[in-house]
Amino acid sequence: GNGNGGTGGGWVRIQGGTLEMNGTLLANGTDFGGNSRGAGGSGGGIFSDGDLTATDLTVTGNLAGAVGDGGDGYKGGASCDDDKGGNGGEGGAGGGIAGSGTLSLVNGVISSNWGGNGGNGGTYGGAGGKGGRGGGLSVEGEWRIADSVLRANETGNGGLGAAMYWLSGSQAGDGAGG
Repeated sequence: GNGNGGTGGGWVRIQGGTLEMNGTLLANGTDFGGNSRGAGGSGGGIFSDGDLTATDLTVTGNLAGAVGDGGDGYKGGASCDDDKGGNGGEGGAGGGIAGSGTLSLVNGVISSNWGGNGGNGGTYGGAGGKGGRGGGLSVEGEWRIADSVLRANETGNGGLGAAMYWLSGSQAGDGAGG
């Protein structure tokens, strides 16, 4: 399908409201929400549409959703632009924590998390998708972080673009004279 991957962390999803966490470890979660040609799911460890208040929280080894590749183009058309391959989708954001509410983190560790990888472009000119932003943290709302460590988090890799080539009225030969 062409839809976006669902948001919804590998461990915790907050849809409105408030969640308070104390002394919690969230490790090795994956949001597999990504699918072909849409954006990958965000929040490998936690996704929050509400308010998140956390003390002594460790979020480590989580991965936001990756996506599929763009659809293949058709090489027999009259125009390169009309028949080029589809673009890859964008990888999910916030491998550790993603959200749009308010985040308050005290004495936390967010380490070794990854944004989702972008999809490859479809054959005949599809562009590669962007890698997911915010390997450790991607919060679009207000955030406060105190006495915490953020380390070794990585954004997702961008997808590969597909070469656009067109041969018109000629064919490649084997180099033998005739």
